[in-house]
Order: sequence, then structure tokens, then C-alpha cells
Amino acid sequence: MLPLPKWFWVLLPIFIVVLFFFKPNVGGDGYGYYLNAAAFFEDHQPNVDGQMKVCELHPDCPEIITNPSGKKVVRWGIGFPLLSGPIFIVMLALEKLIPISLDPALLVKFGIPFFRGIALPLTSLALFILTLFALPKILREMNRNPPPQKTDIFEIITLGFFSFPIIWYITYSPSYSHVAEAALVTLAILAFLRDKPFLLGIALGISTLIRYTSGVFFIPFLLYYFFVKKDQPKTISFLGGILPFFAMLAIFFQVQFGALFGSPYLKEFILDPGLMLVNMFRIFFDLDRGLLVWTPLFLLAIYGIWKWNDVRKYPLLACIALNVVVYSTFNAWDAGWGFSNRYFAVFFPVHVMGLFVLYSKPLFKKIIFILTAYSVLLFFLFLGMSRVMLDDVWFFTRLLHYYFVDGNWVTFPQTIINNIPLIRVLKGDL
Repeated sequence: MLPLPKWFWVLLPIFIVVLFFFKPNVGGDGYGYYLNAAAFFEDHQPNVDGQMKVCELHPDCPEIITNPSGKKVVRWGIGFPLLSGPIFIVMLALEKLIPISLDPALLVKFGIPFFRGIALPLTSLALFILTLFALPKILREMNRNPPPQKTDIFEIITLGFFSFPIIWYITYSPSYSHVAEAALVTLAILAFLRDKPFLLGIALGISTLIRYTSGVFFIPFLLYYFFVKKDQPKTISFLGGILPFFAMLAIFFQVQFGALFGSPYLKEFILDPGLMLVNMFRIFFDLDRGLLVWTPLFLLAIYGIWKWNDVRKYPLLACIALNVVVYSTFNAWDAGWGFSNRYFAVFFPVHVMGLFVLYSKPLFKKIIFILTAYSVLLFFLFLGMSRVMLDDVWFFTRLLHYYFVDGNWVTFPQTIINNIPLIRVLKGDL
């Protein structure tokens, strides 16, 4: 029997956590993506009129909008449902081949049949695996000095995974779109580092279909090619990759919402400069879902990108800054319920890149391990609390109070075991 390679053992913690805590059903915002996927690939229409029974059965059903044509539509991005198409179609076929009769109570609870319900989580899983394949290629393209050992690359990926919001969205909430968005941005960065502007444009274009606000990411790359590189052919190539997706999105807005630039997300924006500054502070430091409270290693990763001796760092840093500005204008700057701030899960590859720059320095290596352990602890504490206090205010201090003042740390091990999806399936509690 051949020995397993070292990289396998380094990545094993990721495999174990995903294997044990991957939640293979739709929940929360995932219902919006499910409704669109079902409308596109089951009903073959751009509205969700044929799927309204789901909303009658499940309280998590998203806000449904009636468009100017009188059709029911969902405001969530269309990219993730479109990417789920191949798996969704296979699941529909499996439903016909392997009919599963769900208990009526379970059907009411889930609101959707079994096979098609796992299409979105499986799409996230497939895209996450693609991300894991692409990340080592990105790190090798960074030309770090000294050159990294192979195990260093996989150590950094593992540490980056456990110290960033992405961990929540490939385990507890894989029916959300964040893993898909991070995967497309990973491919975009790989294309950028390999100087393939057309592919960069395509990847960023698809990511914009997933989350409309990602459209702002094209600005730093456009400026980079036009003003920094002063390369007109590459600028045109980049625009040739991304503009068709912007056009597709405008047409979709016209069909769905009655205006070329009529995204219903526009109502989320606020234009109060004072409040925007407050929200910028909250995004990083708020005890509710502040990035640096729950996943503080991201600040060190940003510093790592800044220290990267490569002009290509500037578009990446600019994208982070634009993301902060955009979401500081949102009423829901905190992204609603979730671990850390999920609006920044898209920067998983940038997070890994920043840690990679610093990992060869002993002091930073120690800090990376300590802060990763801190976020891992919070992840499991949050996971244990999530099942019993879903509607509570998710302040950091409330989490500590729940365990160490209310005394629930005694039941913490059993709570974590109860969160393993297989255990929950056996208990009928997905």
C-alpha cells in the first residue's frame, strides 16, 4: 500500500470538518436561490409563479416581489442558480428514477423534495473543491522569495480556511452563494496572475451574476490594465470578457424588475456619509459580526498583501476597499445572520495569499496559528449555539455569556455531536 502524500494529511482537517458538518439541505437565503433554480430548470421560466407552494410551506422563504408584469420574482442573484443547473437537472432525473416518499411533516419542514434540495449544497461543494485545486496554482504564481515548500502551500490553505468566514458557508450554510462567489473570484485571480485578461473578465462577470455588488470589482482591474500596464489590447480583452455579463444582467433586470438598472437591492443603499463611516467601523470591529472580532487574521492577511512586492497587489487591495465602501452603504451592513461577516467570504483566495506572503517569517507564523485557533474555537462555539438560539442577538459577548455564565459549556460536546448532519437526519431534525 502506497503511503499517502504529505499534502493529504495537511488538508485532512478541512476534509474532516466538511465531511462531518456539511449540511445538505436548503436554508435561509438558500430558498431564494432554490426558487430561481427550480423556475429555470424545472418550470423553464424566469419567474417563480410555479414555485409558490414552497413559500406557503416554509417560513424561511425570501421576500417575493411582484414585477410590473404581475409575475412573482426573487431579488437574489441568478448566478448561483445557473451554476447549479447541471446538478439540479441530474437531481430532477434521480427523483424520477428513485422516488422517495417523505413524511408529510418533513416535507412541510423542508418545503422541497429531497433530491433537488441538495443540488445547491452539492454545487457549493463542487466549487469549493475547484477552489482547493486552484489555490496552490495561485500561490505558485506569486513568486514568493524564498520559494515555498509544497507542504507550506497546503498548510496556508488549511489555516486560511479555518480562520475565515468561508468555513461556515461550506458547512452549515452551503445553500448560500458565498462559496460560489469565492470560487469565481479565485479563478479570476488565477487568470489575473497568469495575465489572461479575457478569462479574468469572464470570471468576474459570472461572479457579478452571483452577487450583483461584485460588479464593482471590475473597476480596479480596468484601471490596472489601462493606466498601470498601459496595454490597450489587454484592456479591450478584459472588457470583452466582462461586458457581455453586464449586458446579460441588464436584460435580466429589464425582464424581472422592469428596468435595465432596476435591481431591488438599490433600496438597501443609504447615502448618509456619517452613517457610512460608522458602518465602516462596524464592519471590522462590531461585536455583532465584526470581521476582526470573529476572524481577526484577515487584518494580518491584508497586511500580507500590502507587503507583497508586486504591483498586482493594488487591484486586490482596491477590491477589498470597494467592498467595505459598498457594504457600508447598506442598511444590513452586518449581512444578517451568520458567522463573522459573510459579505467578505468572497475574499477567501486573497486571505490565503496574504497569509502566504508572511508565512515564511517565524513571528508571523506563530501569530497565524494562534489567531486561527481562536477563530476555530469561535466557529465551534457559534455552531453549538446556533441550534438553540437561532433568533437571539449574535453579539460576541452574548456567545460568551451563553457558555460561561449560563453554564452551557457542560453540554457543548453533545451539542456539537448533535450538529453533525447524519445525526440530525436520524433524529429528523435537519
